Amino acid sequence: MLFLATPSVAAAQSFPNDEHAAEHSLGFDLATVDGEESLYASPTRRDRIGRIIAPVTINGQGPFRFVVDTGATHSAISLQLAQALGLTVDSADQIRVRGVTGSALVPSVRIERFEAGDLLIENGSMPVLASAWSGADGVLGMSGLEEKVIVVDFKNDRIRILNTSSRRWRDLSSVPIKLGFDSLLLADGYVGRVRVKAIIDTGAQHTLGNRALREALQIPDSRAPSYISVHGVTTAVQPAELVAAPLIRLGDMHMSQVNIAFGDMHVFDVWEMGNQPALLVGMDVLGMLEMIVIDYRRNELLFKPRSNMITVRSR
Repeated sequence: MLFLATPSVAAAQSFPNDEHAAEHSLGFDLATVDGEESLYASPTRRDRIGRIIAPVTINGQGPFRFVVDTGATHSAISLQLAQALGLTVDSADQIRVRGVTGSALVPSVRIERFEAGDLLIENGSMPVLASAWSGADGVLGMSGLEEKVIVVDFKNDRIRILNTSSRRWRDLSSVPIKLGFDSLLLADGYVGRVRVKAIIDTGAQHTLGNRALREALQIPDSRAPSYISVHGVTTAVQPAELVAAPLIRLGDMHMSQVNIAFGDMHVFDVWEMGNQPALLVGMDVLGMLEMIVIDYRRNELLFKPRSNMITVRSR
C-alpha cells in the first residue's frame, strides 16, 4: 500500500513551521508480518517482502513499532495506538490523504514528545490512520531526519537513528542521493539504457515504474501478463503489470532479476514525475541488502549486498 497525505485547506499543518505538504507511504503486506513482531529490520525472502521497523516513544511511553518510510515526509499514528495512549483524536482538524487509488480525510492528534533514536520532535500534530497493522503502530516519516544518519542492519536485525556518524564505512558501496520533491530520496540511474530518476522508498512494498519508463523501454504487450494489486488508502485497487526489467544501475548498485510493477500510478504525477522515466525502488529490492546506511548530511545511500540479485559496480 502506498499513499500520500496532505493537510486539507481547513486543517493545521502536520508539524510546526512546515510549509510543505505532509507525505506518507506504507508498503508492507499485512499477511506477511504476523508472528514476526520481534523483527526490526527483516530482510526480503523468497516468501516475504522485508520491512524496517523503528522503536518509537510517544509522550514518554513505549517503545512502539513504526514502519520507517523514506517516501514519507511526516509520521503518522494508528488509531489503535492513539486510543491506547489516551490521545484526543480531533476530527475537526483533518488531513487529506491522497493515495495511488483515491483519497480520504483523516483526523489528527497532538503529540507532546515523539522520539526515535536521536530524533526528537516536540509539540506537533500527526495524522491518524484507521487501518490496523500487525506488529506496527504507525509510520516514521523523514521530518526531522535531514541531518541524521539511519543505519539499517538486516543481518543483525538492528536499526539506529544517529545525529552523526564518525565511521567511514569503508566496507560499503555508495549511491549518491539528493533531496527532491518534499524530501524524497532521489538517485540518478539507468534501467537498461534508459536514464531514470529513482526514488528510494523503504515504505513501498514493490518496485514501481511509471508509464513514461515503460514506453522508453519499448516493452511489448505480453500475451499472458502477470498482475499484482496496488492498494491505497481507499477501497479502490490499482492493478499493475509485473515486467522483468533489464539491468538497473544506481551508483555502485547494479540490480538484476528485478520485476517492475507498471501501471497508471497517480503517485508519480503527485511527485511531478509523470512525464519523465521514473522508478520507485521498494522493499522487494532494498530488503535484499545486508545493510543500508542513509546519510542525509553527506547525501549518500551506502549499502552492502547479500545476494546475487544486487551486485557492486567494478571500480
